[in-house]
Amino acid sequence: MKIRLIPLSFALLPVLAASAAVPDAEDLRPHAIFGSNMVIQRESPVTVWGKARPGGTVEVSLAGNTVRATAGTDGNWRAELPAIAVPGGSYRLRIAGKREFLFDNVTAGDIWVCSGQSNMEWPVRSALNARQEIAAADHPGIRIFTVPQQAAYEQRDDLAASPWRVCSPRTIGWFSAVAYFFGRELNRELNVPVGLIDASWGGTSISPWLPLSLVERDPELRPIAERYDRQRARMTPEAVAAYDRTVAEWQKNPKPPRPDAPWGRSQYHPGTLYNAMIAPLFPLRIKGVVWYQGEANAKRARQYRKLLRLLVTTWRTQWRQEMLPFLIVQLPNYRGGRIVPEEGQWAELREAQYLATRLPGTALAVTCDIGEPENIHPLNKQEVGRRLALAALKQFYGCELIHSGPVFEQARFDRGRAEVSFTHIGGGLEVRNPPLRYFELAGKDRRFHPASARIDGNRIIVESLSVPEPVAVRYAWKNNPEGCNLYNREGLPAMPFRSDNWPGVTDRNR
Repeated sequence: MKIRLIPLSFALLPVLAASAAVPDAEDLRPHAIFGSNMVIQRESPVTVWGKARPGGTVEVSLAGNTVRATAGTDGNWRAELPAIAVPGGSYRLRIAGKREFLFDNVTAGDIWVCSGQSNMEWPVRSALNARQEIAAADHPGIRIFTVPQQAAYEQRDDLAASPWRVCSPRTIGWFSAVAYFFGRELNRELNVPVGLIDASWGGTSISPWLPLSLVERDPELRPIAERYDRQRARMTPEAVAAYDRTVAEWQKNPKPPRPDAPWGRSQYHPGTLYNAMIAPLFPLRIKGVVWYQGEANAKRARQYRKLLRLLVTTWRTQWRQEMLPFLIVQLPNYRGGRIVPEEGQWAELREAQYLATRLPGTALAVTCDIGEPENIHPLNKQEVGRRLALAALKQFYGCELIHSGPVFEQARFDRGRAEVSFTHIGGGLEVRNPPLRYFELAGKDRRFHPASARIDGNRIIVESLSVPEPVAVRYAWKNNPEGCNLYNREGLPAMPFRSDNWPGVTDRNR
């Protein structure tokens, strides 16, 4: 049975930018990313694109430059203007053909695409000190754009309409808190306009954000696609037709949420969010990506190693930026409440996120000390944004600062103890609320026991009477290492680690 394209959405109704009604099929239509108040990526050629009558001519003007483009037989057109080197400014973007579109208050700065699941989607209005943060959110140099939540089984070239907004107390409440606090730090430190594009959807795993073809062709990943194929295969033509009628009735007076397809919510299916929310952005020049996702993949953390690296390399290829900066938020501490994930799953997922940073041009924000054991959505998004900004400022803007807490380098086992060394110690190692917690040792039997630990210069000495001949050491290797307390003197937490590579609890899960 062939399943037709049925996009799903939380159905934010289209909001049109400065151009009145949606044009007829043969009329000029710029891509939905273009609008008043938008940010153009500085120091990069400016690509403008959209739809028009096949063979029609489109004229695009920006910052004193004008170029013309001709729509192809498929109606697609694309124009490229010279880069704007100096950040800031207030420009008018004019796109003219059969119709004319004028977008005002366009500025040049850095664009960051912020994607993932619910902790990226979590809005400012629900974050820590929300009332005060919203009242103080008067930042005209920050512009925000929310990609409407839609899923599609075929790749799209446009988004549902959504406006760019200038950051203000009136506009920021429903925007991604992590994205906002990250962008606020960059704007303050660099004095450069920042464009934030939020393309996130709560509850989603990583596979919907990847092309389906990549998931299907890899033997290790193919079970992901097969699970959803089995769901869809159970549907009869009659069930699909009934769903079509339900959607048609809903469209007469659409209100969130859109009816779910009977084979499951399509935002959970491989490829669907990549098709509808990410691929339409690829012609846009951007500065980098912030990725906060992984909770939904904790049961398959080992598999996530390949999935996350694949996401980074695929998005870089499609954006045609081999070294596109990629920032990753490592999962916080979390006990799981009634869900209670198997002990170690989140630790292994954090390790998978760390391993992805072996790719050049990537960086990690560690959050194992600022989670909430019973809340999968910890409220302190300010510190998450700050740590992301530190990483970006150091790694991608060349600022001289300490951007990371201690990172495991190696362990030496001698005289019944482990001597652990680190990189990124900054001004030195520091214990908050001593003694050191969450260090463990194991011998050849691979059974870990709690161990005492102390600072010795730039090393940690770890010992346990229960393990007279240790061969492996771990730190904060828990779902919820609440109160983990190893930092550097700059106040950044040590990353959870293990020295061994023994099989994990998620290794066999596919």
